[in-house]
Amino acid sequence: MPGKSKQPQIPLPKSWGTHVKSAILHVVALAQYALTYSRSRAADSSNERARFMEWYNQWRPHTFLNCRTPNEAYHHQHPACRYPRFEPRSRWPRGAPCTAPRVPVGGKSGVRLKLDVACHAEQTHLPIVKLRRAA
Repeated sequence: MPGKSKQPQIPLPKSWGTHVKSAILHVVALAQYALTYSRSRAADSSNERARFMEWYNQWRPHTFLNCRTPNEAYHHQHPACRYPRFEPRSRWPRGAPCTAPRVPVGGKSGVRLKLDVACHAEQTHLPIVKLRRAA
C-alpha cells in the first residue's frame, strides 16, 4: 500500500512470543528513525557550529581577555566594556568604584534603562544582551 510505512522484515524465531517480536521491531524502527534524523541534521550541525563560533567570538566577553571579546582582542578594537557606563542609581557618587573594569559614568546618574535581549541567528541559546537608555 502506498503511504503506509513498511515494517522491517527480520527473521525471528517462531518460539518467541508476539510481544517480544513487536518490541524488537519497535526498537529497530526507532533505530532507523534515529539514523534518518541524524543524517538530515548533519548539514545543520556544521551550520550550528559556525553560528556558535560567530557568537562566541563576536558577542561573548571573556575574563581571560580582560572582558573583551576575541574579535576585539584579535582586531585591536576598543573593547565595549571600556566605554562610559550607565548609572541607574541617582544618588550614587560618580567617583565611587564599580565592578571591574573601572570606567567613568557617562551622562547623568539615575537614568532609566532598557534591557534588550536578542538571539544570534535566531538561536535562543545564543543571547545578545544590550543595555540602553529608555525613552
